Amino acid sequence: MRTDIDTLIDDFDTDIKEMQKEKYRLESDLKNAEIKLILLFEELILLKSMEEKDHDLSHQLASCRQEKGLIMKEINEITKKLREKRKEIDNIKNEEDVLMVKFHEYCPEGSPKYDELRKFYERITKKRRKAEKVEKENEDDDEEEGE
Repeated sequence: MRTDIDTLIDDFDTDIKEMQKEKYRLESDLKNAEIKLILLFEELILLKSMEEKDHDLSHQLASCRQEKGLIMKEINEITKKLREKRKEIDNIKNEEDVLMVKFHEYCPEGSPKYDELRKFYERITKKRRKAEKVEKENEDDDEEEGE
């Protein structure tokens, strides 16, 4: 009986030691969880302090995107105008080439008055171009004043 009691006591003691080890492990896990909880609360406080700035930046982003859309729209309009102007320039160059061909028909390059007539022709075309530029600038100014 005595040996049975001793074995029971030894078994009880080993069970208590293992339960104490388990208690220490659980207390350690509890402390780790508390530390994580404290860290998470600190992060929450930090995030709340940044929340207002985040909203401001979100609004700025939205306004910048709107501005980008407007700028892209303006770029597309300017590109269309540029294409139109290039077509006009090509048409003018073609007309000038046709006129130069006619000019050379009426006044060949070897003729004695060729240089004088050419200078006169170039002076007239330059004046015409300047006059057209002034008219376009006046039209643009009138449009801007109307806006």
